[in-house]
Amino acid sequence: MVTYGLNCLAHMTIGPVPNQWIQHQQLFDPDAPGLPMFYVHLPPDRQRDRLYGCAISIAPGKPAGEDMREFEIALALNEEPSQGSYQALKDEIENRIGLSQAVTISEMR
Repeated sequence: MVTYGLNCLAHMTIGPVPNQWIQHQQLFDPDAPGLPMFYVHLPPDRQRDRLYGCAISIAPGKPAGEDMREFEIALALNEEPSQGSYQALKDEIENRIGLSQAVTISEMR
């Protein structure tokens, strides 16, 4: 029987982000209890099976300049990520919160 448990824990540091962002990050959708807002899924490749999971904690990290801060995130995953998978997971989370390909003030004007 195949099980799909989230048995591994991975920690990563994301940021820097504005301090105001940290207080507005929600782990689960308020309209659908139990549905994670930060879920990740990496399709299988030659080195690993499918890797998936969700964030289970978000905490403020070290200050990173004026009004900026890193934050620590813990992910529950189905398997231990490799170094390459770890970076892909980090990229996925950064994309989800708007760090990668961020919109600048000048673009909004």
